[in-house]
Amino acid sequence: MENLLELAKQNAQLDQKDFLTRKHLFDALDELRPALMQ
Repeated sequence: MENLLELAKQNAQLDQKDFLTRKHLFDALDELRPALMQ
């Protein structure tokens, strides 16, 4: 779980030009979240 949070933090620091990449990551995190909550 910490690795996912670290990825999210690093991704949040990317330039705006990487907005789609960032959106892609958070979409993936949203898909993973239900599995992590079990």
